[in-house]
Amino acid sequence: RLPRKETSAQSSTATKSTATPTATAIESGPATPIQIEIADLSGEQPKEPEGELPVEETPTAETPTDETQVEETPAEETPTDETLDEPVPLERYLPLYELNHDFFGWITIEDTRIDYPVMYNARNPLAYLGHDFYGQFSYAGVPYLDSDCDPDGDFFLVYGHKMNDGSMFADLVAYEDQSFWETHRTFIFDTLYEERTYEVVLAMRARVLDKEETSGFRYYNYTSLNTEEEFQEYMTQAKKLSLYDTGVEASFG
Repeated sequence: RLPRKETSAQSSTATKSTATPTATAIESGPATPIQIEIADLSGEQPKEPEGELPVEETPTAETPTDETQVEETPAEETPTDETLDEPVPLERYLPLYELNHDFFGWITIEDTRIDYPVMYNARNPLAYLGHDFYGQFSYAGVPYLDSDCDPDGDFFLVYGHKMNDGSMFADLVAYEDQSFWETHRTFIFDTLYEERTYEVVLAMRARVLDKEETSGFRYYNYTSLNTEEEFQEYMTQAKKLSLYDTGVEASFG
């Protein structure tokens, strides 16, 4: 478990389980669905960062002329709407972002061991399936956002292992019991820029389907819900697999 303000992490050596419970939730206030998944896949080695450091060049000194030199004061730049709208990172997460720019946010569910950073790497989608926050090999990995999700969007599909030692998303199975949901109806999922609290809409069990299977809910294909039609289609299929009725309704927009 990586503490929010510490700079050391522990790697787990437990083996993976194939159970795959899921929980779907919306943010309190404007509807912002988030689905938490337990993945059982094979990872890839993280890629080395690409690109070169910028080289600062020293301008060549100009030779003065006989003409009178006029010194001009540069005009102050007027902030643009784009600059004014640029999000400001939350101060408490800056140390983590400085350690690893793949840091996306932090997820916490009370009375569980789910209290971890969430990563996002569009270049190497499975980087954190078998690597920890620091990029070191780890059977437990670290929760991560589906690379097809828009990090600036309104729908997040988060994956994490169900470890036999109870780490990562193993405690998510607690939502199979309605009594647990009744006392844990919300959870925290902050991004680098915002504090967010989500309300659990439903809990369900699902699995990755074979290509030959023509029916079933392929929840992992829903990496965005940009239209009302997509939203209703997703919620209809999710409700069919719901383990119990929470009475909580999600709405589009």
